[in-house]
Amino acid sequence: MRAQVAAIALPTLVIAGEHDPVTTVDDARWLQGQVAGAQLASVPASHLSNVEAAPAFTACLRAFLLA
Repeated sequence: MRAQVAAIALPTLVIAGEHDPVTTVDDARWLQGQVAGAQLASVPASHLSNVEAAPAFTACLRAFLLA
């Protein structure tokens, strides 16, 4: 998958859980750097950020979609 990431040509938001030991914020930064124009947001959560920090996750997603 890593080899194909640079081919993404769509608006992209990468949301990282600040306490995620599996997919770290550094991993998210790498992904952001590979996708042209990608945005990065982080939320105070672990691996299930959309569940663990639902309001923060939703706020990030809403801001991205409405921008």
